[in-house]
This record gives sequence, C-alpha cells and structure tokens, in this order.
Amino acid sequence: MDELAPEQYERLVDEVTREAAHDFRRAGQSIEEQRQACVRYFRRGHTAGLSHPELIDFLGVSSPSILDKAGYSDEDSQRVMDMLADMSDEIDGD
Repeated sequence: MDELAPEQYERLVDEVTREAAHDFRRAGQSIEEQRQACVRYFRRGHTAGLSHPELIDFLGVSSPSILDKAGYSDEDSQRVMDMLADMSDEIDGD
C-alpha cells in the first residue's frame, strides 16, 4: 500500500475502529458473536492495509480502545483479547 498522509491514515483508522466498535456493541455478551466480530475486524483492517500489531493495539491496548468504545468492561475486554490467541488461523493477515 502507498504511504498515506497523516490525515488519510487517521480517517482510515477512525473508519475501521468505529465500524468495529459498532460490531462489538452488537455482539454483546455472546462469545461466538464476539469471535465473529474479531474475525471481521481483522479482515477489514488487513484489507485496509493496517498491520496486525496496529490492529491489536487499536482493539484493546490503546486508550480509548475499540472495546472501550463498545462499552466493554475490563473483564469482558480481557476475555476478547485472550480469545485472539486461539484465533490466529482465522485472523492472520499474512
């Protein structure tokens, strides 16, 4: 992917993260729906040219994270982040 200007990158990240937060809000407490939201998020992010480490950071590390924006508690957020280890085949962008 070509290098994006900072404002283009910010718009791209905002779009991907806003859509993901909406997706996670809809998933609620359903583990399966959260799993599917993860898969969709990583696929969209990789398609947009964002790296796997960036996507991990936006999802649950940076503040506010996608999971924060979705209204997840610390415990719920940690469960989603722990789930990622078991999903490497489904979410790997390589």
